[in-house]
Amino acid sequence: MKSVILLVGDSWPHGEIDSEDNIYHGGIAKYFSDYGYTVYNLSYPGGSNLQSCLRLQNFCNCIPGVVNNISKVFFFQTEFFREMFHYDVFDGKRLIKDVKKGYAQLKSNWSLLPYYELSKIGVKYNIPIHIIGGCSDALFFEDNELNLVDVACYSWVNLLINGNHIIKEPVLTEFINGWVDPFLDLIKPNIKNTDLELLNHDIELGLQRIKLMHENTQLFGPDPIHPNRKAHKILFNFLVEKLKIQPMENIK
Repeated sequence: MKSVILLVGDSWPHGEIDSEDNIYHGGIAKYFSDYGYTVYNLSYPGGSNLQSCLRLQNFCNCIPGVVNNISKVFFFQTEFFREMFHYDVFDGKRLIKDVKKGYAQLKSNWSLLPYYELSKIGVKYNIPIHIIGGCSDALFFEDNELNLVDVACYSWVNLLINGNHIIKEPVLTEFINGWVDPFLDLIKPNIKNTDLELLNHDIELGLQRIKLMHENTQLFGPDPIHPNRKAHKILFNFLVEKLKIQPMENIK
């Protein structure tokens, strides 16, 4: 009987929080717990995707008795540029070196890189890993090498606002002032005209995303850039229906 749910990511799976990361409701972790599952929430506010991969890897290494009971792993994707803040994880300095390849390639490569790390973990421990587009929307991929990894929800925000998790133009970073400035300072000296056009477009998408969240206080808050308990419940219901997850009392 596989009774364990793992949540991995940044602050988004942390629950209903304020700007100081104080938790007012356990969010999706509580909903799965109420559904009868044992939930381990490995989320870390401000963390990066590769940090999340490492936390998942370490958890499986350090608590092997739990691994055989894992039903699902939900990985909440965050902004790719955050790796530059964490040089000690998966050789984060490589992102800074790759800046010279251009913004478009940097964005694509570093947004998809965690998927390959997750696939290695999934295969090693034989656990299914489902990606959730959170602070960063998830990307479509078609690669036979990515085993035991899939995208369960491409865009949590789009699911909340428009009722559809699939999104035409994924938003990979919200471009929050101050938070993203070190990354912008890093790439500006190396940016090309085509990349500049893409960057400006992405910035506009990010600003629109923030505006949407601020306008929909019934779904985001008390910190307006994080989903609240109602938003967590919508995602929970969506995953339960899509992945046909049964309450533990119905599983023999």
